Amino acid sequence: MELDQARELVMSSGAGDWQRWEVAGPLTDTSRGGRATYRADVAVELWWGKVITEDFVEPWVEHFPAHDAISINVEATYGGALVLQETFVLVDGGRHIVPRPRIHQEDDGLVEYRVARSSVRLAWTLAGLGAAGHNVDAAIEKAGFVLE
Repeated sequence: MELDQARELVMSSGAGDWQRWEVAGPLTDTSRGGRATYRADVAVELWWGKVITEDFVEPWVEHFPAHDAISINVEATYGGALVLQETFVLVDGGRHIVPRPRIHQEDDGLVEYRVARSSVRLAWTLAGLGAAGHNVDAAIEKAGFVLE
């Protein structure tokens, strides 16, 4: 499988395409947290939960009732090789998972927080696997993100 094929497979999948595994023990500097195997090809694995920033702060986080957020690493591997690595954010006290947005500043100074539709799809997959709450679209809207 080529790199782009592996990435597309992960980004277009849904929670039902994966077998979730319980990862024993606490997170450490070398552990990744949650783990799932792609049912149709066991060489594809999805990992999530390793904390990047415990006290994640960006202005859009303030749109949620609980202002605490953490950023986490999400990785996909194929045969042990890294094929995808993205940052997601657990917001509203861990109630929602959203992709970390790309900041875009317009010519008039307006700042937009943009997220790729494929990353939103992956957030839905992660939510379905138990990474956080199940209303990704509502969280995207509440944060004020613009879909690309």
